Amino acid sequence: MKTIFACLLCLSLCMPAFSLAQGGKEKKVEIALGYEVQQEREQATKEQLNRVLQEYDLSKWIFTEKVLVDYYTSIPHSHPILTLNTRYVDDDERLLSTFVHEQIHWFTNSKPDGVDKTVAEFKTLYPEVPVGKGQGARDEFSTYLHLIVCYLEFSAVTELLGEPKAREIMAGWRHYKWIYKTVLNEGNKLKAVIEKNKLTI
Repeated sequence: MKTIFACLLCLSLCMPAFSLAQGGKEKKVEIALGYEVQQEREQATKEQLNRVLQEYDLSKWIFTEKVLVDYYTSIPHSHPILTLNTRYVDDDERLLSTFVHEQIHWFTNSKPDGVDKTVAEFKTLYPEVPVGKGQGARDEFSTYLHLIVCYLEFSAVTELLGEPKAREIMAGWRHYKWIYKTVLNEGNKLKAVIEKNKLTI
């Protein structure tokens, strides 16, 4: 298995893939590849993400500039380095949505007070939530957290691709099914709490 050190070394050798500007501050998204094998599919995903970054203005949702594309990663994740797999190499829109989702985790990590207040209110709205089994996240807190993250993902993809396409993508995910269903069916309820606690992007 590759170590975090190896990831950082790989990233340090990677040239910036694409530059985004927001509020006069340039953001350089650096995309590194994982293993030395399966480079073709990883390289294709890297080029795909660069294309997506060129086609859509994602500067609003860039909270970490380091990205790793790893063929052997089964589940994309945000920390310690935002890591994508190659599953959506033929689907720009799902790659975009996944990339934004993992970026939003960096945003929520920077807002612990707002997250705690929102989770507390969600516990009142939804006293029982699913854990795992394709319906919820890995534990109860993570399920509540993902109500925030997935709502913000839906909001972002709606802004970028339009609501019909955003709904199609969210409804098609095979993970967090209860969470995405709640986002799609009770989005206004979630939005009110998220906005009150200043977690909008």
